[in-house]
Amino acid sequence: MVARAIRAAALALSALMILSFALFAVDQASTASRASQNGVAGITSADQSGQYAPAPRRESGIRHDIDSANDAVLSPFQALGAHSSNAWADRGLRTLLGLLVYGLGLGFLARWTAAAPGRPRPSGRTRAAS
Repeated sequence: MVARAIRAAALALSALMILSFALFAVDQASTASRASQNGVAGITSADQSGQYAPAPRRESGIRHDIDSANDAVLSPFQALGAHSSNAWADRGLRTLLGLLVYGLGLGFLARWTAAAPGRPRPSGRTRAAS
């Protein structure tokens, strides 16, 4: 029962991180597309550093909740990407670390707790003492 709860938490956290990263990628692609279209049309929206400014974010309530939950889950890894000026590298590194810790780590913990000595196996038999 504990293993099932841990496994469900690992799946839910992994799904949250993947969904948030996918939404980030869609935002980045649309910003790049808009900048490319403006460049072809001769409209410049570059700031002083030469980088195109992203469009103001208009997040829906659900999107805001997803991003807030993702930020809370990945907060232990916030300092690791703080020095990167590349949003893709920063977000990708934190998401990858989160998937390793929460997805892989909690999945391993779930398997370990399910196979703990003395616990009944799914067939109802217990392990023989070694």
